[in-house]
Amino acid sequence: MDIVKHRWATILCAALFYPQLLWAGEYKAVWVDAEGKHEVVIATSRQQNSLNMTGSELLNGKARWRLQDKIDSCPAQSEVKVFPGAFDVADVFGDKNNVLLFSYRLSCLGELEPGVIKYLAFYKGKRYELKGLETLRIADYAYGGEKSPQASRALRQNKKLYDYMMSKWKNASTTVIR
Repeated sequence: MDIVKHRWATILCAALFYPQLLWAGEYKAVWVDAEGKHEVVIATSRQQNSLNMTGSELLNGKARWRLQDKIDSCPAQSEVKVFPGAFDVADVFGDKNNVLLFSYRLSCLGELEPGVIKYLAFYKGKRYELKGLETLRIADYAYGGEKSPQASRALRQNKKLYDYMMSKWKNASTTVIR
């Protein structure tokens, strides 16, 4: 019993003195399509007052793209979040080449406010992005996300992917608060 108490005390102390341990997360996807074997890692962390989100893809063992987004000087009420329901690999074009999709938020908010969501897609090494405000849903009430998200130039030029991402935007940008 003393060992269990000691472990819980260690976990509690670590959480109090090293809060970045509570914010760390990693998402991985591995798949094979017409291009070959894809290995993607998306990682989030918080260190002191800095929020970080990194990502990378290996295609057949060779680096294909890298992503880094960060905010420095965030107060204690900050958060980095990947939306698990939007983390997806799909054959959007029917060409046996998959698209990786995921959304995330880096927030330096002191109150319960909608943050800025970035919903990204990577197809054949090219990045596409929707960016807009998060919707906070509490029971039947929704707050934020009233305006349509803004699409990157590359996404505006790819109607099929744009339509697909817009059809998934609500799921990729909504936080349900219970």
